[in-house]
Amino acid sequence: MMLSKALGRIAAGAAMAAALIGSAAAGPVTLRSYDGAVAISGDLVEFTGDVFVLRTTIGDLRINAMQVACEGEGCPDPSLLRSEFAMAGSDEIGATLMPALLLAYADSLDADLLQSREGDSLIARIRSAAGADLATVTIREGESEDAFKALLAGDAAIGMSARPVSDAELAALRAAGAPDITDPAHERIIALDGLVVVVAPSNPIDALSQEDIADIFAGEITNWSELGGPDAPIVIYAPEGESSARAMFEENILQPLGLSIGDGAKLFQNDGDLADQVALDPNGIGFVSIASVRAAKPVAIRTECGLIATPDPFGIKTEEYPLARRLYLYTKDETLPPHAKQLLAFAQSSQAQPVIADAGYVDQGIESRTINEQGMRFAMAFTDPSPEFRYGQMRELATELLGAERLSATFRFNPGSSQLDNKAQLDVKRVIEYLSQPTIGEKEVLLIGFTDSVGRADLNRALSFRRADQVRAAIEAAAPAGALDKIDFRVMGYGELAPVGCNESLAGRRINRRVELWIRDKF
Repeated sequence: MMLSKALGRIAAGAAMAAALIGSAAAGPVTLRSYDGAVAISGDLVEFTGDVFVLRTTIGDLRINAMQVACEGEGCPDPSLLRSEFAMAGSDEIGATLMPALLLAYADSLDADLLQSREGDSLIARIRSAAGADLATVTIREGESEDAFKALLAGDAAIGMSARPVSDAELAALRAAGAPDITDPAHERIIALDGLVVVVAPSNPIDALSQEDIADIFAGEITNWSELGGPDAPIVIYAPEGESSARAMFEENILQPLGLSIGDGAKLFQNDGDLADQVALDPNGIGFVSIASVRAAKPVAIRTECGLIATPDPFGIKTEEYPLARRLYLYTKDETLPPHAKQLLAFAQSSQAQPVIADAGYVDQGIESRTINEQGMRFAMAFTDPSPEFRYGQMRELATELLGAERLSATFRFNPGSSQLDNKAQLDVKRVIEYLSQPTIGEKEVLLIGFTDSVGRADLNRALSFRRADQVRAAIEAAAPAGALDKIDFRVMGYGELAPVGCNESLAGRRINRRVELWIRDKF
């Protein structure tokens, strides 16, 4: 079993508060996997709250305390190994994704997950095969803003949010003595999502412009015939007013045109219910999380500069789909219950990525796409009518990419900063893990920087090269010795060439500032 295999591994040690236990006097113990298949005996010389240090005949071993039962007079008080904590915030995370992650986490411990309802809360109990309670997790589902209210009040150890913390929420937490929760130690991106405009499967419309979408939901366009569809009234379905999905939709689609959702929209509290109703209504249109599309038909988005964006997982992983978003777990406290800490690490691990995908969300595992599958993007770039278009550079780029595949890991930086953002910092580790696979073999990795169109073209190209070289340096610095010996890196910068977003908008310019990774066989 997974735990049995893990028993002898070196675990990542991190100190808990001294109030738990500092250093235990040596005492004989047996550490046994929860399935009983493997046991190791020795003297317990230290317990840090989540790691046992066991002195054995082959030396000192550090063993993850969350994955074993301790037997013997030298064991710490069992209450120190149990965790009780609450999670609060977005029901888009709490209703489906977190229960799935908790189930997989319990399975990684060879434990069972028992779920029950108490009022509006989900109670999840992790219980070992021997019947010992390891953790009790209370999940309170609401809106993203509830995550930060609960953290501020001390009512939850972990906040669940489908959007980043706002400046006002961050200021309130800092004023109350909390650390900067945008730091990677407190802000964890666990999955990706995308808002998808949906219609009924029988609707002939396959793509809509951003302006048309805005006019539909504002009530300016009221009949499908105005869009080339049947002569039938448009029926609008939308999330209720407090949802983060609605806030994101309004910010990116409606507010740039000074519009808001019309009064005639049918409102839903649950994305799945909304999608089900749209699928049954041949005249309906709505927007939901990609995890909740169900039987409805997704509609591609045609941006103001003519780019076509489809809500597919690759476009969401690269964050080039205009309505892509990140799903977050936030913490405020420096010290967390042991299983809360372990759960957070598990949620970002490679082991959790298939669980996230199975739950309907977009995981952060790296996948590749051939240049042929990026054909529309390059076709649009070659037909750029602007006088600034540089055909020679575009041809040079296309030649470089012949035979290459693009990786979904796409690096971006904090606004106005040369520091990689939190997702990019974790993607550095994911790229190293991906490139270290034996099946990858000898490859050349192209790191290609791009910018928006603001400023002089020559300065933008130089900046894009520096950003790409910064990503190369970060990958090489973080890689274990010898892990990337078969990989050659090439750094390039092409400035504002080949945009993936519209430079006319703030959101489009943000998307265009990026470093792409492409991989190909060595020549």
